[in-house]
Amino acid sequence: MLAPQNPLASGSPADYWDLFQSGAVWSKAAKINEFGVSARLITDSPDDKLRQAFQYLKAHNIKLRIGILSLKGSNDPNGPGHGVEGFAANPPGEAILVAKRVKSLGGVVDFVDLDEPLWYGHYYSEKNAIHAPIADLARQAGATIRAVRTIFPSAKYGEAEPVQGIPDAVWRSDMQEWFSALQAAAGQPLSSFFIDIQWDLPMRQRISGVIDLLAKSKIGCGIIFNGYGAAGSDATWVRSGEEHIQVYNSLFARSPIVVSISSWNPNPTRILPSSSSTALAHLVDYHFSPAATQPAPLPFRQMVKAGCGYFYSADPAEIKAHEAKGWKLDTGVNPNPPYTNDIAGGIYRSRQSAIALVPLYRFYLSSRHKYAYAATASGQSMLLTSGYTRDAVAGYVFPSEDSGGIPFHRFFDSPSGSYIYATNPVVCAKLAKAGCLDQGVECYLPPGWVP
Repeated sequence: MLAPQNPLASGSPADYWDLFQSGAVWSKAAKINEFGVSARLITDSPDDKLRQAFQYLKAHNIKLRIGILSLKGSNDPNGPGHGVEGFAANPPGEAILVAKRVKSLGGVVDFVDLDEPLWYGHYYSEKNAIHAPIADLARQAGATIRAVRTIFPSAKYGEAEPVQGIPDAVWRSDMQEWFSALQAAAGQPLSSFFIDIQWDLPMRQRISGVIDLLAKSKIGCGIIFNGYGAAGSDATWVRSGEEHIQVYNSLFARSPIVVSISSWNPNPTRILPSSSSTALAHLVDYHFSPAATQPAPLPFRQMVKAGCGYFYSADPAEIKAHEAKGWKLDTGVNPNPPYTNDIAGGIYRSRQSAIALVPLYRFYLSSRHKYAYAATASGQSMLLTSGYTRDAVAGYVFPSEDSGGIPFHRFFDSPSGSYIYATNPVVCAKLAKAGCLDQGVECYLPPGWVP
């Protein structure tokens, strides 16, 4: 499924409606068989735009999925559910209006997708949270689904949820209760369940458990693949999306039934063409490419030893060996949770994991037991001239800013004669303030592990 940002939102893709122009080629790939939109797009977009979109989707056998709000919220700004994701003033009534509008303009609602009702209705604890019983939420969601089916009787329904945030002690029993109650309230079983993965949180155990539960419950498992929300550039957003696909494939053996390539962020600013490495549709092609199953980036950890300066590695065995020699993980690197604070960034272990990667070489100065790193020809030449010898390939990195990578700055501390490397702006500022010489950007690291 392709689900671009809403074109009505600020900073939305400029080419959204171009998707449905005669001759648009994105849909010719059999890989895209569903298209996701929001209810707001249906209610607020011009008739001619929607009519053309529905005609295009029909002509290319692409099913329409509409995200709907299924829980009732208060009109009072301080009332329960007001301003909370998934809530609306009159969910069944608004769902009927959306369905009627689609039908009047020649479209067909194939699926309705609930916007995280279990999470925001039961567990969410910020302003205007309601903490409603699961049975009550299911009744509300079921009424909204039934409302849509009065217009489109064959419409199926799915939902998305951020499952990692559900407490360990109750996640399985709560989800089983939810599936059962929702089926009873809607009059049909849940067709698909999209796992909205929080990529910066632990995932292996919980996501594996949910995938197994969905299989036993005969519910189609969907995975949402997106980029880093605060990416700041199209290239960085897409690179982080590629990493997320690699992370999933490296951790989980079972392929999802449905894949959603989605963005609700300002980036990327273009959807097409899929051949562009900075466009949203590129992730569709990437998902089916050999690179998607290559190893994902690993955390590039910083170690320190008195008198020896700094050592960086993504290899656990190498890190353990250096710990035995008196090196310690440097806990002052990263000021931002939830990452462990010795991570300087991320690094690829395979040159095939992304396009245009180059080696980041590790150099060693035996006379002073110091390490340094270089990817550029000038950086390597400088180190060789200073008496360093090439020691190993530490990993693979991007050579240029337009790759979407994050700058890996090289600093030199004259009193100790040590090279220090950093990506985090706060850390860079501290090094400069401490008198370290900023020698520029040595390379660009993959964005996923950047603190």
